[in-house]
Amino acid sequence: MRLRLLFRRGEAVKYLSHLDLMRLFVRACRRAGLPLAYSGGFSPSPAISFALPLAVGVVGEQELVDLGFSEDLAPEALLAALRPQLPPGVEALDAWPAGGKALTRTITAADYTARFETDRSRADLEAAIADLLARDSLILERTRGDKTRTFDLRPLIVSLELTDWQEGEAEVTMRLVAENNRAGRPDDVLAALGMDDAPAVYARRALHFSEPIR
Repeated sequence: MRLRLLFRRGEAVKYLSHLDLMRLFVRACRRAGLPLAYSGGFSPSPAISFALPLAVGVVGEQELVDLGFSEDLAPEALLAALRPQLPPGVEALDAWPAGGKALTRTITAADYTARFETDRSRADLEAAIADLLARDSLILERTRGDKTRTFDLRPLIVSLELTDWQEGEAEVTMRLVAENNRAGRPDDVLAALGMDDAPAVYARRALHFSEPIR
């Protein structure tokens, strides 16, 4: 059986990699004595599937993960057993039976905020956002190791707005496409606004799906 867990990843653990976060949940389930299911074969893997990997350094306010168990387990029992085993910064918020398609097959978008230092005026930032949204395409380069690829960022931006501005600091809120074969990144959006060198704090606030998730 599968249970769907809604959880929060806070500041204390925002630098965990996706693999480390998966290991964290495996260890927590083991310590809690929960019957976590594993795949067959020579290298069994735990039945854990996150809706969308969370980048290192990004807080996740409403993250989702499906957990598979080899025995029937009530959502309330999962929460009661798992919560004491989670480290500071990871909070189990809710749980329910996972029906329908897998989260990775129905996710469509994700909402982010990015708060950053800046000496630019409100009008300048609003003009930069309007210019970005008016474009038909926005080609960027991304380098990983010795490989560089180009991609079009503009189709990945569903919405973008300046939601706060103070002297020396600003915040933008964005909704980015988040599908299996393509997903927008908030740091790429800041780079497109000319803020790639600005210290920023990122948070993923919500995930969106093409079908109901509960």
